[in-house]
This record gives sequence, structure tokens and C-alpha cells, in this order.
Amino acid sequence: MFKNLCVSKNFSLLISGQFVSQMGTKIYLIALSFWLLEKTNSSLLLSLVLSASIAPRVLITPFAGSLVDQWNKKYILILTDALSGLSILT
Repeated sequence: MFKNLCVSKNFSLLISGQFVSQMGTKIYLIALSFWLLEKTNSSLLLSLVLSASIAPRVLITPFAGSLVDQWNKKYILILTDALSGLSILT
């Protein structure tokens, strides 16, 4: 089964696109952390900002997972990636 997934063009495009998207998001978070630390020189403020960025994922993910299982996966992927891109652009 895994061999068939690796050969699938759509699966390969999905995985490579998600990899690039996640790497960009993580690099952005690291760059934002360095910028915030440089501008404020406050490790407390940095930890509060990082905690505030992680808290929604920890609190919402368990509930969102059960809801998303009932919806169309393709549209969820497109919507969440678009929202992620918009939030980073903002």
C-alpha cells in the first residue's frame, strides 16, 4: 500500500506542497521570534507570544479533528492553507 501511495502523483504533490507550506510556517515563526527578541530584548514577552501562538492548536485540535472527519478533506485542506497564508501575510 505504501508503495502505491509513493507512486501516486496526487499524493506526491500533496506531500511536497504540505512540506513546503509547513517549512515556510516554521521558518516564519523562528524569524518572528528572533525579531521580537531583538526589538524588545524581553524573554518574558517572547515566551508569552510563543505560548499564545501554540495555545490555540493545543486547545482546538482535539475538537477540530473530530469535526473535520465528517467534512470533505479536499476543501478543508484548501481552506486551512488559504487561511494560514492570509494570517502570515497579515
